[in-house]
Amino acid sequence: MDRKKMIERLNDLIQLDVDAVEAYRQVIKHLEYDDICRRLRDFQDDHQAHIQKLRSLVMQLDGRPIEAKPDFKGYLLEGFTMLMSASGSLGAMEAMKANEVITNRNYEKAAALPWPDDIKSVILDNYSQEERHLNYINDIITIPRHPLR
Repeated sequence: MDRKKMIERLNDLIQLDVDAVEAYRQVIKHLEYDDICRRLRDFQDDHQAHIQKLRSLVMQLDGRPIEAKPDFKGYLLEGFTMLMSASGSLGAMEAMKANEVITNRNYEKAAALPWPDDIKSVILDNYSQEERHLNYINDIITIPRHPLR
């Protein structure tokens, strides 16, 4: 993969993580459970860290990282999350599940690309964290007697 394509793909991942940070912000505002909010804030911090690592990689490639702000897709995602969250905690977690499925899918695709080892390592690490986020959310949603349900 050429340098320009790598920069483009890394910037796509930055945008994905920026949008995820905003989606978590919306969900956390609507959740009633402190223990879940704490975990989601940790996940939000993971996304912030992903943004910083990816920005560093873009600069390492002599590229220009995109500005870290939601784009049109991000605003749609944020709106969807806000609407789902308005229906309560379970709706909020369902919205986060949908967001994390998208994020995981994009990281999975990125991980399959032919990156230099140092970049591949960061992408795989980020992807591993994304899988952890999705697993936690799935667990919370599917616990039969959780008060969230």
